[in-house]
Amino acid sequence: MTHRHQRRARSCSLLVIIVILLIILLVQLAVGKREPAPVEPPTPTPTPTFISRDAVAALPTSTPYLDLTPLPTFTPTPTISPTPTLTLTPTPTLTPTATPAPTFVAEVGVELANLREGPGSDYAVVVILGQGEALLLTARNAAGDWLYARTELGQQGWVFGEMLLLHDDILLLPGRMTPTPPPTATPEAS
Repeated sequence: MTHRHQRRARSCSLLVIIVILLIILLVQLAVGKREPAPVEPPTPTPTPTFISRDAVAALPTSTPYLDLTPLPTFTPTPTISPTPTLTLTPTPTLTPTATPAPTFVAEVGVELANLREGPGSDYAVVVILGQGEALLLTARNAAGDWLYARTELGQQGWVFGEMLLLHDDILLLPGRMTPTPPPTATPEAS
């Protein structure tokens, strides 16, 4: 093979290599230019939960009622700003609240029980309670034998503790001042 043929073969080989490199470069540029389409995150949807008042009253719990106030939810909103800036906002301070007194749920364990205006049989009857009726206990007298209670209808008064089926230690209930007993009639001389 002559010198001329060798040079021409080298030139062709070099040209083929350059063409292949250009093709690879063009393919890379074409594939690399594609950007994925932006995907927005799904918006969370809150699901409401409902619990009947009877189911709540029947549970032994230290909370009298459920607070059905919906909690705030976070909904992300996409924002685009050309130049992000950092803005500091003051954090709100929490105001301390008083710890609520414990409350217990009990039910009437006898056929009939009296809910009275005070802790004792000398006080007037507010309402007669039936067996199985649920009560919310909020306090006790100093001796711990009479309990201050609220019915499901909101009536309040004192009930003798031995008339109830208790699920909790009533000594954990706070003491409550008792009302002045009603005056007793004195016999008149004739």
